[in-house]
Amino acid sequence: MTPKRLIDPRLTDPFRFFIFFMLFGLVALAAACANSPLSLAETVEQKYDAVRLTYDALLTPAVAAIEDEALPIEARRQIQSLVQQSATVYALGIDLYVEYRAARAAFAAGDSPESRLRIATDNLERWADRLETVLDSIALAL
Repeated sequence: MTPKRLIDPRLTDPFRFFIFFMLFGLVALAAACANSPLSLAETVEQKYDAVRLTYDALLTPAVAAIEDEALPIEARRQIQSLVQQSATVYALGIDLYVEYRAARAAFAAGDSPESRLRIATDNLERWADRLETVLDSIALAL
């Protein structure tokens, strides 16, 4: 009597193993996007936090993909370019959030007109939309 294998031999092929986990990842990503924090955000502060959390969540697998020598070099370069682009946009968002908080505090204290708060809010919303677009590109590339 021969012993039974614990692992299905079809999954021992590295290519099939890779395809299986890529398909699993795409299904998980599609499910996550349906109820993502970005789609649930209502205020500009919630959107800022949601974009930051999404950036943090995508950065780790993106860096792992860049370092994965099994992926074609062009795919790795594309992901690396998108990560660099997202890092630049992300850094700008920190400054815009500080400006928004300052404008909000000044408006609440009565030291600043509403127009300054509106401009800071619009700038932060445009930033979040821009970073969201780059993050969607990274998610698709992965």
